[in-house]
Amino acid sequence: MPEETSNYILETSGLSHSFGGGVRVLEDVSLTVEAGSIYGFLGPNGAGKTTTLRLILGLLKGQEGSIRIFGHELEKHRIETLRRVGSMIESPSIYSHLTARENLALLQRIHRCPAARIDEVLALVGLSGTGKKKAGQFSLGMKQRLAIAVALLADPQLLILDEPTNGLDPNGIIEIREMLKALNRDRGITILISSHLLSEIERLVTHIGIINKGNLIFQGTLDDLKTQQQRSIHVRLEASPHELAGAVLSELGFDPEVRDGHFILRAMTKPEIAELTRKLVAAQVDVHAIGIVRSDLEQIFIDMVSEG
Repeated sequence: MPEETSNYILETSGLSHSFGGGVRVLEDVSLTVEAGSIYGFLGPNGAGKTTTLRLILGLLKGQEGSIRIFGHELEKHRIETLRRVGSMIESPSIYSHLTARENLALLQRIHRCPAARIDEVLALVGLSGTGKKKAGQFSLGMKQRLAIAVALLADPQLLILDEPTNGLDPNGIIEIREMLKALNRDRGITILISSHLLSEIERLVTHIGIINKGNLIFQGTLDDLKTQQQRSIHVRLEASPHELAGAVLSELGFDPEVRDGHFILRAMTKPEIAELTRKLVAAQVDVHAIGIVRSDLEQIFIDMVSEG
């Protein structure tokens, strides 16, 4: 199957899906995942993340829209394409009564990959030393590592992971994060990872897509999201009498928003804030508090989802 020219390793166009009763769970979702990137697919629980990933992996029959992986339409080249994709969706498929090596040996025969690949993936995920320990005795973090080893067994170029850090403690989250960074950096594997918390994967991803209520409400690089953060910077003013403060601000050319009894003003430099304070005081306005407010990326994510 010849490789088709494309700027993206994965593209969905106009992806829409409904479940029984006509309930619309996805609406015109168009993802673009660049080769070599780590794409964070974010959204609250129930937003449509898992449904999107299941469609991409052919686990759900598509209804509307198209999916292209490695430049090929999934519908026409499903088997050949998905051989180059590793995935971990929902609960990991692990046999508790078998060791890590035995779990992988079963799948190695199915995938028809070299037996030496078992040792390679165990080393990649840091499970080489588990020996005869049964998977049922593994910690949650070790089970997640084994599930990722399963996804890596066929040496995929694209790795799709659904909430891989769900339920892990902070140390477990860091371990998975650093492992995925190494796979991307050292092996050149493109990673699409879903999560409902930006804070978990902010240090991991290069690109971000945010979905809410089945709609893709943001897509871009992490820097694009940080630009959105810069736009959210504002000045918060607490002053009285309230009506006089509002009138003075209007005279000075401001169009203040009132939120929770405070004035929200456009972003200003510190000298500009000092000058504004002097003018308010000169106009007999008592300034109780004034300062710059910067939303962190997690708050930007929450605000986007709330607006959606």
